[in-house]
Amino acid sequence: MTTWVKSRRMSPLPVDRAPAIINVLIVDESDFSRACMVAGLKSTPELTIESCAAVAEHEPAVPPNLVLFQISGPANYPALAEQRALAARRWPRAAALVVSDHVDDGEIVAAIRAGAQGLLTSDASVACIRSAILLLVNGAGVYPAALADLLQLETTDASAAPPTPSSPVEPGRLATLTKRQREVVQLLALGFSNRAIAEQLEISESTVKVHIRAIMAQNGASNRTQVVAHFLKGMQQ
Repeated sequence: MTTWVKSRRMSPLPVDRAPAIINVLIVDESDFSRACMVAGLKSTPELTIESCAAVAEHEPAVPPNLVLFQISGPANYPALAEQRALAARRWPRAAALVVSDHVDDGEIVAAIRAGAQGLLTSDASVACIRSAILLLVNGAGVYPAALADLLQLETTDASAAPPTPSSPVEPGRLATLTKRQREVVQLLALGFSNRAIAEQLEISESTVKVHIRAIMAQNGASNRTQVVAHFLKGMQQ
């Protein structure tokens, strides 16, 4: 799969402190596919490999420099967002790489919203995955070339015609939200579930639902998707 590399303003590890030995944690609920990934990477001398079925079930011997999430397809992205959020809280400096059986435009966006700095398909070679790990730990991002096409298309569409609101929410109204409500909207935009938002903000899931209902009522939205769409639109302006 052709990939392109995008540098990030903030990297999990500064380039001049990238470790000589990279600790990789492989997260995959499938015992078989997890064992295959471990077998494929364990012969790489600069990598130490640990694996688990879920982040909450494992305490690595040393903090990982990179967490590799291996998933089977679109149905796993909601769980991926929660797994990534937990990993980010436990190891905030670790990069995140997603390896998925199938990748389309929607899944690229879902992976990025889940906090992945890299995305590959499972048919990528061991050498490709190894190279992606090295790039990610050194502060780069690795995504399918289709992401460049998506960004180019969005830029072209934006310049070709004036923006047309997709919902009754006025972007300016988001500025009237409370600090907590803005935090909820930001996590919604990242694809977090109500449960994941509650864990991230250390509040109850019922409180999250109250905030979402208040945000929708205050901004004239009929659903949470409209609020998120205008939040993302406001970030691009």
